[in-house]
Amino acid sequence: HDKITNAEIDLVNFKLGKLFFGCNIPFSVVESVHFKEFCQSLRPAYKPPSRTTLSTSVLNKVHNSFCAAIKFHSKSALLIDGWKNEAANTKNVACLLHSSNGEALFLESFDLTGTKETALELCYIVEKCISLALEKHNTNIYAVISDNAANMIKMGKLTTIWHLTCNSHTANLLAKDLVSKPLVDKAKVLLKAFHGPDAEKEMLKQGGRRIQMPCDTRWCTYRDSFKNLLNNVTPMKKVLAISTIRFDESVHQYLFDEIFLKQISDSIELFNPICELINVSQKSTSSIADAAEAWLDLPNKISSDNDGFGSIIKKRQDYALNKYLLTANFLHPKYQGK
Repeated sequence: HDKITNAEIDLVNFKLGKLFFGCNIPFSVVESVHFKEFCQSLRPAYKPPSRTTLSTSVLNKVHNSFCAAIKFHSKSALLIDGWKNEAANTKNVACLLHSSNGEALFLESFDLTGTKETALELCYIVEKCISLALEKHNTNIYAVISDNAANMIKMGKLTTIWHLTCNSHTANLLAKDLVSKPLVDKAKVLLKAFHGPDAEKEMLKQGGRRIQMPCDTRWCTYRDSFKNLLNNVTPMKKVLAISTIRFDESVHQYLFDEIFLKQISDSIELFNPICELINVSQKSTSSIADAAEAWLDLPNKISSDNDGFGSIIKKRQDYALNKYLLTANFLHPKYQGK
């Protein structure tokens, strides 16, 4: 007859938690009949914890053990972002630490469900994180980085440490400023028309590529979907000519509209340097000096044919190039503010 002590249960639960968290296994698996039968075959006396226990007390123990074993850098920046779950009607502010040598560590998540996400509330969270970071990881937070939401901007003016906005987010907003909604709507009509299984299958037979739909919050995907559309124009036309699939009249109209297709091509050229800027800003190895250099160089990469966008680009550029980015760029041995 198999027996197991409470100490052994705690140890097995701890190791089970490391397996689930390290391999990103859904918590629901722990309550699966098949998983329980598997555990029973290994150790009949052991009963796996519930998904609630796994996601709370076990997770906390594993996280605390992990944090205790880490020697984090003595100085770090705080990354703060809000997350909403519309289905569960919950709202959280997640806070992470990031050091100059590339280390990253989850610090804390604050539940703001039913609470207004005001600048003062966010400022309180930042000050709380400063204390937590010093207490838990012996690291001093010298800056907070957020998106460009109005409450985050106001929080930055109230907090006692440096405040920087995410350069990738700012660049995404620039792309959003420049994209033509009527052009996007037309492009989506074509992409959606051939995104169905039958139409896409016929298009692939004609040498086309699988449809890439844009993502509303990732503006580089608009550039990629525009490229995808241009690459598929000829196969799409062939499908219209030989297939029995019925398409809306607008599909025929847009697909043979050379002015529209030229606008798609021009938009790709416009977006290429902005997407390059976004990619530089998102690299884990990039510094704010690198981001500053990319912003400074952006106007040189925009075609002279797009001079009408100059004021829009300059507005976002002036906003992004704050005193911290410019100082970092000036002090950087490679750039030296040139």
